[in-house]
Amino acid sequence: MNGMIDQYDLSAANVHDLHYLQDVRHQKANCHIIGDKAYDAIPTQLSLFEQHTIRLLAPARAYKNRYQNFPKSAVRIRKRIETTFSQLCDQFNIKRNYAKSFLGLAARSVRKIAAFSLLQYINVIINHRPQNQIKHARA
Repeated sequence: MNGMIDQYDLSAANVHDLHYLQDVRHQKANCHIIGDKAYDAIPTQLSLFEQHTIRLLAPARAYKNRYQNFPKSAVRIRKRIETTFSQLCDQFNIKRNYAKSFLGLAARSVRKIAAFSLLQYINVIINHRPQNQIKHARA
C-alpha cells in the first residue's frame, strides 16, 4: 500500500457495508480486505474466506468482549485510508455534490479523485516532498 488510490466504487447510500461486500465478492476473489468495525461479522468473514478466499480483516467492536489481535500493519493501512478519506472530504469537498444524475455524480467523483492523485504525483516527482501533503503541492 503506497497511499495512492488504485480502486474505488460507488454504491447507494442506503446499502450497508456487509451487503455491498456480498454484492462485489465475485470480483474481489483471492485478496485481503481491510475494513472498519462495520465489517466485524464472523459468519461473513468465514463465508468470504471459504467461498472466495477473501481474507477480511476488521477490528472487533469494544462491546463484544472478544480479543482479536488486529495486526499493526493493518492499523497503519486503515489510518492511511482514513487520512485519504479525510483529505478528499476536507480539501476536495467530495461529500458535497450537486449532481442531478448518477453519471454526473460519477463524473464529479472521478475528477476529484484524479485531481487528488495528480497532486500526490506532483509532490513526489516534481516537488520532491512527501506524497500526502497535498495542500503544499499547489504552492
